[in-house]
Amino acid sequence: METSVEKIKYYDSSDLAYDYMIERAIQFVDQYGESPNFNNINLVLAAYNVYLLLTKAKLKSAYLHYASIAKTYIKHCDIYFSNLNNDNIKCSHNIPMQLYQEDYWQLFNNTKLYYSIDKKIVKFLLYKLTPSLTAILKHPQIVNVYSREITCYIIKNQYSILFILDYYFTYNKESTKKFILPKELTSKILLWLINKKLSSNNISPQYLRLIENSTNSTLIIPDKMKVKAKRCRKQIESEILSTNSSMISNMKIVFKNIDELIKIDFQPPNLTITLDKSWIDENNHNDYLFANLFIFYFICDINYRAKFIANKTDSTKLEDLISKPLGLNDYFQPLLSRIQEDLAHLFIMSYDKLLLTQNKRIEDLLKWFYTEFIAEEFHVHKFIFNSSSTNTTFIEKCRNLCSEIDSILKQYQLYYENNDIDRDLLEINSKPLLFSQLESYDKNKYAYIVDTEYINSMNLLFSDQSYLNLITKLLDTNKTFISEIINPTIDLFLTDFDESQKKLIKKLQQQQLIILNQQNQIIAKKNNIEVLKDFYENSCICNKAYQKQLNKLNIECKYTNSLFSTSEVDYLNFILNKKQFPNGHDLRNKYIHGSQSQNEISQLNDYYLLLMIHCFIALKIYDELANRKSIYTKS
Repeated sequence: METSVEKIKYYDSSDLAYDYMIERAIQFVDQYGESPNFNNINLVLAAYNVYLLLTKAKLKSAYLHYASIAKTYIKHCDIYFSNLNNDNIKCSHNIPMQLYQEDYWQLFNNTKLYYSIDKKIVKFLLYKLTPSLTAILKHPQIVNVYSREITCYIIKNQYSILFILDYYFTYNKESTKKFILPKELTSKILLWLINKKLSSNNISPQYLRLIENSTNSTLIIPDKMKVKAKRCRKQIESEILSTNSSMISNMKIVFKNIDELIKIDFQPPNLTITLDKSWIDENNHNDYLFANLFIFYFICDINYRAKFIANKTDSTKLEDLISKPLGLNDYFQPLLSRIQEDLAHLFIMSYDKLLLTQNKRIEDLLKWFYTEFIAEEFHVHKFIFNSSSTNTTFIEKCRNLCSEIDSILKQYQLYYENNDIDRDLLEINSKPLLFSQLESYDKNKYAYIVDTEYINSMNLLFSDQSYLNLITKLLDTNKTFISEIINPTIDLFLTDFDESQKKLIKKLQQQQLIILNQQNQIIAKKNNIEVLKDFYENSCICNKAYQKQLNKLNIECKYTNSLFSTSEVDYLNFILNKKQFPNGHDLRNKYIHGSQSQNEISQLNDYYLLLMIHCFIALKIYDELANRKSIYTKS
């Protein structure tokens, strides 16, 4: 039976098709043997892939002779290509199928055909074969010899622009080293290509964001082009939103008298959270109004970590493929973190409006906290918070809050360093603070796991793609391995798993995360798993909460004494500036330099977002001063 050459392609051992391709390669060797007569280009390219497959694979001893034969195929491939010339290279039997384009140009390069094939012929081949740019541009000699022809091909190929955008805005330096662009492809031509693509209205929002947020110094996108990309993106996104509903399309936070503090009603796609108004009415002193359960519920967790930040494990595999920004250094907010941010933002907005009925504002509470509360509670004096005037515009309020973020954090830093807030020291330095440089009184405040073995175990336990979920008992259910060992409805035993899975389970046992009883039933060690779950969901843990378990498990961690966790620093930089993330909101710079949106609704939303960040910072500082008081009290 003749082997179908269309089905023989080299993939490395990580590809799911790898084993199948090895079988096809062995069939090919059986058919063509040691002295093949390759009479067309596709047989030659199939033989080249057979050579790659069988010489790189670890074959059983019984099949080693196939690898020996395959090694001879590279010689036949080189001979065939060396015999190609201007007269026969365009013949139908020398035209490769699309599957083998990359291999075709690889052998074209290996046999140095660029010395003998005319430029007009290569121009014909480019338009006839339509190879991907990655197949061509990885060969410097081909690009240099046929520079003008390749440049023309790039200009006329409608898909070239996607490679260009990836090359400049998504590839790192190591990736770009793999390719060389033709010298005739100037910045002027590239910008013309990008502008042409923008005018076609046929480009995805992800690529539009790349153009809009570009900070590349090699290919500088003009501001007018960035604005054009922004307008195109907004139009496309509004059309998508008008035809598709999100998972939660309507969120409401309501204050009214109820029998419980918080009541949640989730009827997809609507989410309503009702908060007990009577509690606010009855507890109307500033200390209750500021440091209450509601603010904690939306802003922080029990360890004063922000709830609204993005963590890597918040995203699903589908989100990683579809929603993740293409920019190499872009900030990614998965759906879960966007919902948490929206809830916190909505709460601050609703709460501020409720406080107005008591002739108070959240800004008034912040001023009270810094100027009165921490002086009385912690004997920390000289803090100043300049609240906005009640009747001023949202632009002025936003500008003020942006300035006050720097001011408050500088005051905290001065107190941390000097046990005093010296106004002369504060006023002499106008440089903006780096969030990452602010320190905590707790020398080991945050723990970041660096132990590779435990990182692998975290993914094994908590990832939705865990290999341990793939057993008969779980496949037809909504259950997972971790859910069933913590709160079992199905008992899991070692015998339920295959041999490779059993090795992983034994590893979990060695790490004191599970135990196997006499019947080999798998039982979770919940306290130890809780530590890893916190790591997995938050990227770091507050060491004081799990110090005993960390010591017991002997997990290798990196400890920091920073005021903010790494994820919190990332979020603050994303919202307030563009130093770290090209797609950042840049609110601080926009409002201070007058380049903010003139839309009043945008200004209102920005104000409450900045107010949310201020509440978070205040709670962080409260936690620090409380820890400091506790440390000094003990000593």
